[in-house]
Order: sequence, then C-alpha cells, then structure tokens
Amino acid sequence: MILGAYWSPRRETEEAAASLVATFLREIGRIDIELEAWFPTSKSPSRARALGKLDAAAIRPYLRRIRTDTDRRPVEDLGWQVSLWNGHDASLRATLGLFAAGQSNAVTLSFTSRARALSIREQQEILRVMIRTFDPDHAVATSSHALDAAGARHPWEAGWIRYERGGDLRANGVTP
Repeated sequence: MILGAYWSPRRETEEAAASLVATFLREIGRIDIELEAWFPTSKSPSRARALGKLDAAAIRPYLRRIRTDTDRRPVEDLGWQVSLWNGHDASLRATLGLFAAGQSNAVTLSFTSRARALSIREQQEILRVMIRTFDPDHAVATSSHALDAAGARHPWEAGWIRYERGGDLRANGVTP
C-alpha cells in the first residue's frame, strides 16, 4: 500500500522542509501507534537509532540535497530529500522544496506487502494529514498492483482514495 501526496514545484528552505516532515510524522503517530517512532534509513538497520523528539532539529540532519554525478555539487532546484522507516513495515520518502520546471514534490508513505492493513478510515486520516501539512495538488491511497493494472502515468490516477486540490477525498469503490 502507498499513501502519497504530490505537488508542483515549490521552493522550501531546509528549516521549512524539516518542519513539514516533523509535523507530518507527529500527526500520523496519533493515528496509529506503529507510526510514532521513526528511524533514519541506514545500511545497518540493527544500528539505527530512533529520531526521538519529532521536530525540525531531529529531521534536519537527514535532509539531503541531490548532487551532480560529476563533481558532487548540490543541485539546489531539486530540493531536499529524506528517507525514514518506522522499524517495522512502513517507510517514508519525501522530496520537498523542489522548484525545477517539469518536476514535482512528493511524500510517500509505503507499507510492505506483509504489513497489517490500515483501515480505510485510517488511510483517509493519514491522507488528510498529508493534505493539511503539504498542501499538495494530488493525494492518493494506492498500491503498486493498482498502478500497474491501470497503466497510470501518475500515481494519483489509480487508487481507491483520491484527492485533487480544491476538492475532497473521493473513494472510487475499489478496495485494496
């Protein structure tokens, strides 16, 4: 299962990006106890340490700039990226502050296929938090299978719950 929010180019400072991610994580931790603690992704999960307090100061060290292949210079207009996991079955990937033309910002919360299922109500609550926090153009509850089956070009084109800026969450009758 994938819960995602997507929006057009929008510049964000490092502090603003860290604050948005921290706010999102705190809010979803109130929806599901297994989403209360987050860890930076690492090559050695056994050595990963929980972030502790979910605030901008805790997130900031894990924000990364995309760098050029040749001289490893940061590419400012591609924004900030962060990857975290909850130590169980969920991972968060976010690109914020991207302002390059033709690109988009995104926050995705992905659950492994063996994850216990979130209820439709919990999915809607998490999507509402994404919408309040990140002000996206689109948000969706979907899966890799739903995306492949629909032949979707964009994730928000296939899912059982969808949002488009200015509207409400819509369930399309398809269940996970």
